[in-house]
Amino acid sequence: MTRKSIPRLLVLFFAFLTVQAQSPSEHELETFFSHLVDDQREIWTTPFQEETWKKPQTYWFIGASGLSFTLDDEPSRSIRENDAFSGFNDVFASTPADLTVALLPVTLGLAGKWSGQERLAEFGWKSTEALVGSLIAVSLMKAVTQRPRPNRENVYGFWDGGNSFPSGHAISVWAVASVASKHYPDQKWVPWVAYPLAGLISFSRISSGHHFASDVVTGSVLGFSTGRWVVD
Repeated sequence: MTRKSIPRLLVLFFAFLTVQAQSPSEHELETFFSHLVDDQREIWTTPFQEETWKKPQTYWFIGASGLSFTLDDEPSRSIRENDAFSGFNDVFASTPADLTVALLPVTLGLAGKWSGQERLAEFGWKSTEALVGSLIAVSLMKAVTQRPRPNRENVYGFWDGGNSFPSGHAISVWAVASVASKHYPDQKWVPWVAYPLAGLISFSRISSGHHFASDVVTGSVLGFSTGRWVVD
């Protein structure tokens, strides 16, 4: 697999979604910013809602994020120092892959709107909302936590000047994958493509030395949750 394979694979994946049956659109360009504000309100108020703590998945997510800190020292170091991941990183941690994830959702939203493909347009705007909303949330969290990157070898150095926690790439790809899977419930193959791709790109943030394991796991959990909020 070459460096250009990921953008091509993602384009092919989203191309399949464009041919699905149409449905009425609620998310579109005209309502993008109002939905974005609603998403942010949902993200930041969820921990204070009683209903949140009645859901078992809340505790699964907290547990996964908490346990991932045990992987930040030797396990994360051994992965990023393993030369066997060099080719993998050239593909999944590449600039073309980053640009594809960043630009494809809004491109699909515009393409769907201009072509009259309502379901595609709605998916594009939902994905864009999830992507932008997750990046707003992660930027604020990075500013608060100030965790150094792994190259400073300060494994638990929160509030020490940095922007490692959580992973912006992980939250972005999992937000888009979550939207895709829930927006197309009639297409059983979608999660089998979306989630493995998100997982590979997320893992590349550890193997390429950009993040600790807990940065990635926490970002993935938040991204998945953000995607679900946007679709609901």
